[in-house]
Amino acid sequence: EGAGHGFLRAQDGQDGANMAATRQAWPATVSFFRRHLER
Repeated sequence: EGAGHGFLRAQDGQDGANMAATRQAWPATVSFFRRHLER
C-alpha cells in the first residue's frame, strides 16, 4: 500500500522507493523466481 508505481526505484519523493515495500517484496520475488524458473 502506498508504494506507487516502481517501488524498487531509488528516487526521492512520492514516486521513489518505498523501503518497507521493497524489504517485503524483494525476497518474495526472488523466492517466486527460484520456485518457478529453476530447472
